[in-house]
Amino acid sequence: MVRRLTRRWRIPVAFRLWRPKRTCAPWRYQKKTKLVVAMLRELVAAGCPAAYLVGDTAYTGGCVSKAAGRLGLTWVGTLAPRTTVVYRGQRQAVRALAGQLKLKWRPKLGVRAGALRVYAPALGQVRLVVLKHAHGHFEYLVTNALATELTTLVQRQRSRWRIETIVRDTKQLTGLAACQCWVDPAWVRQVALVFLTFVVLPMLRRDPRDTVGAVKARWQGEVLRDGQPPPQSLRAAPPEFRHQRTA
Repeated sequence: MVRRLTRRWRIPVAFRLWRPKRTCAPWRYQKKTKLVVAMLRELVAAGCPAAYLVGDTAYTGGCVSKAAGRLGLTWVGTLAPRTTVVYRGQRQAVRALAGQLKLKWRPKLGVRAGALRVYAPALGQVRLVVLKHAHGHFEYLVTNALATELTTLVQRQRSRWRIETIVRDTKQLTGLAACQCWVDPAWVRQVALVFLTFVVLPMLRRDPRDTVGAVKARWQGEVLRDGQPPPQSLRAAPPEFRHQRTA
C-alpha cells in the first residue's frame, strides 16, 4: 500500500510478505487478495485517509473490491475482457459490449473512450469506461464511484504506474532484493528499513530536481570520504576531471 501525497512524495504505509502454498503449512497459506483486505482494514482502523484505491485486474473483482466498498473506500480497477456484465437487460462479456459502443476521441487522454453504468455480478453496479488505444487495443476500467467523470477515472487508473515504480526504485536504490535471510522476522525488518530509507532519501534533496539516485550517490560519497577533503587532481587529468576550486 502506498500513499501519494504530492508529485514528489511516495510513502509506503503497509506491506505483507506472501509465501507460495508449497513453502508453508496448508493452514498458514493466504492468498494475496486476503492479505490486501487485511491491510485495508488496518489502514482504515488507523485513520489513514485515501482519495481512492487503485489496482490491476487481479484485485478488481472478488473480496478486495467488496471489502473496499464495505469500508467506504472508492476503488478503481481494470476488468478482464471476459468479465460478464449486464447492460440494458442483456448479459454479455465486456469485450462484446465494447464492440457495440460509439467511442469519442478524447484529446486530453489521447484515446477514444466512452463511459456507461453497468451491472457486474461480481461487483454490483459500477461505472465502466471503455478505452480504445491508437493501436486498436481495448482497455476496460471500472469504479464504484458511479458519478466519477471519465477523465478523472482514467487519470486515477494511470496514477497506478507511480506506485509500480516503487518496486523498481527500492530494488535498485535501497536494497529491497538484497536480503539473504531465511526467516520471516528478518524479512519484515529488511522491508521496513528499505521503505524507511526510500522515504528519507527525498528529504535529503538539496535541489527539488535531484533524483533519489543522485541523492544516494552524493551521500555514499560523503560517507566514504568521512569528512576528508578529496585528493589533489593529477596534472595529467583533463580539465573536465579536475576539481573546481573557488576563491
